[in-house]
Amino acid sequence: MTGRKHFQEEEEILLPAYSWHTQLNEDSTVMQMLMQHAQIRARMEQLETLLSSKQPAGAEVIALGKLLHEHVRLEEDKLFPRIEAELSEEELLALGQRFTRLYKEQEEQ
Repeated sequence: MTGRKHFQEEEEILLPAYSWHTQLNEDSTVMQMLMQHAQIRARMEQLETLLSSKQPAGAEVIALGKLLHEHVRLEEDKLFPRIEAELSEEELLALGQRFTRLYKEQEEQ
């Protein structure tokens, strides 16, 4: 699932690189992002349950959509620009290579 890959990229590649430059547990934006990841995972599970049991899921889809919108705005407007400013050009290039390897690994599975 694409969302899971997105979370994996951030939690296993991006945040560890950023952690060399800041205390992640003291960064409220990082903490909010991780909280949203948990909320999105929970809403996705709820949506899958509703759909598999053929129950109405419209309200859940709307709630998930709103949460995803907030999440993207948080990352694009606040977190990613801060990370780009903190990491060196070399670190950013290395991250790009790690993301490329991750995509190739997932395509092979």
